[in-house]
Amino acid sequence: GRRLGRRGLVAHLHAGFVASCAVHDDEVDDLGPAEVPGGPVYTYAQTLADPHIKARDMVVEMNHPIIGPMKMLGLPVKTTGELASIRTAAPWLGQHSAETARDLGLSEHDIDALFADGVLYDRLREGAAASA
Repeated sequence: GRRLGRRGLVAHLHAGFVASCAVHDDEVDDLGPAEVPGGPVYTYAQTLADPHIKARDMVVEMNHPIIGPMKMLGLPVKTTGELASIRTAAPWLGQHSAETARDLGLSEHDIDALFADGVLYDRLREGAAASA
């Protein structure tokens, strides 16, 4: 039943807005009266430039330990106090692997062996590029 018109629907959607690679305000406005929840899908640059995002202080500048100064999206939930805030940049893949292993009581020798065996991973650990 439902799949009978699938090809036609996909073609219609593709021609209508998927092929445009962007959803424009007038297309988003058409969704509401049709009772279809939705909104624009922005690129990262569009998100950072959006006036509403700026007005809500949704862009935070962080100092990443490797990348340096960078802009990232802030918390969508706002409070009257400082209950929630972004204090650090997002970790790189495996950034806390060794630290977590130490917290679990593993020795440096055991941690090195786990890295060598590929059980633990840190993208920026010396030698990680060769084993990745």
